Amino acid sequence: MSKLFKLRNWVTIEEAAQYLSEKINEVITVTDLYRLAYEGHLQLSVYLVNRAFALKGTLGELFCYEAYLTQQAFEVHDSTVFSIDGVWDLTMQGSEAVEIKNKFLMGDSALKVTTRSKNGVLLHQDGVTCQLYKFYDSTFDNLDLEDKARAIANDPTMTWKHLPSIVIPRIRFDEFGIKYVPCDQLSDVDCMLIVRRRELESLIELLEVTQQDDKPISTNEKNSLLVLIAALCNEANVDWNQRGISTSLTVMTDHIGASLTDDTIRKILKQIPSAIESRSK
Repeated sequence: MSKLFKLRNWVTIEEAAQYLSEKINEVITVTDLYRLAYEGHLQLSVYLVNRAFALKGTLGELFCYEAYLTQQAFEVHDSTVFSIDGVWDLTMQGSEAVEIKNKFLMGDSALKVTTRSKNGVLLHQDGVTCQLYKFYDSTFDNLDLEDKARAIANDPTMTWKHLPSIVIPRIRFDEFGIKYVPCDQLSDVDCMLIVRRRELESLIELLEVTQQDDKPISTNEKNSLLVLIAALCNEANVDWNQRGISTSLTVMTDHIGASLTDDTIRKILKQIPSAIESRSK
């Protein structure tokens, strides 16, 4: 990576994958990042290349409806559309979650998410949560019947997108009276998926901690644990050398809901003398 990389506050999703691959010496793909984001390990953001439009609101209680994602309800506070720009974080409580899930599924398989979101696309920045809106295109409404039929043949979704009973309740206005409707996906606005630098560094720290946790236990650590077991047995007046003691210890592990077999316990107890000897030298 270029030295200038350190000066950048955010990078593209492709650059993020390359940076992580170099940092942890393991191939990380864009699909991996999409999955990490969907599972809550990585915060994705968008850079709004051009001005976008939105409504302010807050996230409320979780709601669950058939065929919809279980997400927090978005409650609108101000029904006047306003403009936004810059970098905004994905809340993953709207249609953006479906979009991100589709991206990692399409990268690994031909599967596609069929569940939807009732919230539209939701973004967050500095304590402000917004639902993305776009200009309402009335071109279809002004077509004659024949042209409408052709348009629907090319894009069947035009039927419900312009159905009055669906469209009219969704229309909102800005301060100048211009009509807007909710965005269905991120691509409805001019934006690019990005990752903030601080998010990358946090992910690297998480991966390093996980890697340390996955390391096999060393001989020194094992002996320390065995000595500790011996000390606890001694304090509890349990003779770990006593014949058949493993059966009693098996019952004790059952009582705490983390059962160990008689054979496993015997193998552990047999290692105690050598562990004590190593510590007594």
